[in-house]
Amino acid sequence: MSTPAAPRRGQGITPAEDLALARAWKYPSETVVDMTSDAFWGKVARVFQEQPEKSHPRTAKTLQSRWTLLQGASQKYLAADKLYRANIPSGEVEEQTLVNVMELYRRTNKVTAKDGTKRDAASLRSSAAAFLLATCP
Repeated sequence: MSTPAAPRRGQGITPAEDLALARAWKYPSETVVDMTSDAFWGKVARVFQEQPEKSHPRTAKTLQSRWTLLQGASQKYLAADKLYRANIPSGEVEEQTLVNVMELYRRTNKVTAKDGTKRDAASLRSSAAAFLLATCP
């Protein structure tokens, strides 16, 4: 007797889809009035499906799960951005500032795995998504 196969995981969400998710979340978050969680995430999923960056269909549940990670990572990235920009070196160009902010974010957001190794705590793949979310209520 064979054991049933585990369900296959879908395609991972891309950095461009993180930005699309941020835009899809922003729209209903600004218009929410007595909306249930299911209705809200259904609306997010519909808006997400219209985004040009969408590479695969995503369920509301998948988007909600990714949102939890994206939101936390974005908050930590924005905190690193604010901290770094408070003492930005004179004459530094924006491209270098973004590299330095990401390095600060990665350096300050490590977790210890069960085997004792350090790894990145959160998966932020789109600083553009973080900056977009900074403008949300």
